[in-house]
Amino acid sequence: MTTPLSGSKRDIPADLEAEHRALKEQTAALRREHNRLHSEGGSKEEHRQHIRNLRTAIGQLERHVDRLKNLPKPIG
Repeated sequence: MTTPLSGSKRDIPADLEAEHRALKEQTAALRREHNRLHSEGGSKEEHRQHIRNLRTAIGQLERHVDRLKNLPKPIG
């Protein structure tokens, strides 16, 4: 019998799993937008908006990490 690793999916509530998937998709979209802006240029306003979106995403990721850190420690 194996013991699940701390932080494994079995230890994470469903709402945090869903949040994690959504943040992962959001991060991928931001990466695609970043690559597009680098390859195609983009207006100054598009770059500003991208930076605002990145800052918002960073805040969301920080809150997500805090919620993960505050999960109860597994017994055993």
